[in-house]
Amino acid sequence: MSAVMPNAIADEAGYRDRKRYAWFLSVFAPVAVIVGPMAHLLGATSQLWFFAPLAFYYLGML
Repeated sequence: MSAVMPNAIADEAGYRDRKRYAWFLSVFAPVAVIVGPMAHLLGATSQLWFFAPLAFYYLGML
């Protein structure tokens, strides 16, 4: 008696994370907090740089 096992790997549908690029936000989101103070220390004259992290969190992550 011979048993033929199907190839489970070939029949299996591949999983692909469609939001895998969103994982980069876990790196960039904490760094966005220091953008405003660092821009001020590096010589940016506009105080709008202090609102850049807020714009990122409220507008960029919708």
